[in-house]
Amino acid sequence: MPNWLGVRFTNATESIIWATKNKEEKKYFFDKEKAKEFGIGKVGANLWLIPLCTGKERLKDEEGKKLHATQKPQELLRRIILSTSKEGDLILDPLAGVGTTGYVAKALNRNFVMIEKEEKYTEGIRRRFQNPPVLKETKIRKELE
Repeated sequence: MPNWLGVRFTNATESIIWATKNKEEKKYFFDKEKAKEFGIGKVGANLWLIPLCTGKERLKDEEGKKLHATQKPQELLRRIILSTSKEGDLILDPLAGVGTTGYVAKALNRNFVMIEKEEKYTEGIRRRFQNPPVLKETKIRKELE
């Protein structure tokens, strides 16, 4: 929940939903070694320190303003996709926004399906995919004391 009025602590984390088709469909891929690379300490953790997307990564509208208020950083999706899928796997993003998941999936040789109902965002996705995806690995590791 946003904290526009500043009347409580600001959320420092966001939840990510990772789902399978049904109870019986328990097959999934998780690369423990890759996850360790992204974690804090010796074991991969579920807390990553990744800066917000800014600069060239941030998609803008015609007026130069943020196209989407909650655009996710490419590095976040890169880590998730590398840890939980293999090349050629299918990634579904039912709330595509400006297409960061699909863009990163394509760069990592994954197939993807994106669903987005807002025309202003789908236009941003079209613009984004006019150029081949290029990812820059962000090396951010801080050890907790």
